Amino acid sequence: MTKDQLKSFVRTQIEDIDSQNYQLSDTNFNIFLKEAEREAFERAKLGRINQNITLVVDQASYDLPFEIIELIRVKISGEARPLVKTTQRELDFEISSWDAQPSSTPKYYYQVNDTITLYPTPDAVGTLLLDGYRYAEYELETPENLHESLGYWIMYRLYSIPDVDTSDAGKALLFESKFSDIFGHKKKQEFIETWRNGQPYSSMMAHPFN
Repeated sequence: MTKDQLKSFVRTQIEDIDSQNYQLSDTNFNIFLKEAEREAFERAKLGRINQNITLVVDQASYDLPFEIIELIRVKISGEARPLVKTTQRELDFEISSWDAQPSSTPKYYYQVNDTITLYPTPDAVGTLLLDGYRYAEYELETPENLHESLGYWIMYRLYSIPDVDTSDAGKALLFESKFSDIFGHKKKQEFIETWRNGQPYSSMMAHPFN
């Protein structure tokens, strides 16, 4: 389904037939579609990550080459075990001047937004293997069999606009519910931040670095 086909589908569903005065403007359609796809990828984890980052000697932090939802495995090629996720706060608590320790083979990492930091700092070149989930990288990357379902979000947003003729709380609730039935319920922003950056303390055993 193309974007124009999806737009036509939505307008048909809401009986928006006056081409001289559409209730759903092209501008709002584009905004709501982008929101719909972001929500779909976030809720249903539709976008997988399988990418590599080249490690640089004595460089601890690396920007991720995509907008991340959740990393589920970070591993150095050739090493037996994945890196253990921790937090900067835990490193500060467990190791005095940890960021000044000698370089070695990394065993742990922490994430802040779209940057990951390895500990210890790498002492050799290598390849960091990343597995996880990301947001859409291009428009309508959502699987085609779900394109019409994106329309539920667009209709929800249209009926949620306050103080306009299309505002209808009942219809907004209906279409948001239909969207959630397909893609899952909306996650709170704090939960998304936890996915990315971890709790203030991880679930690792006490004093794991000794």
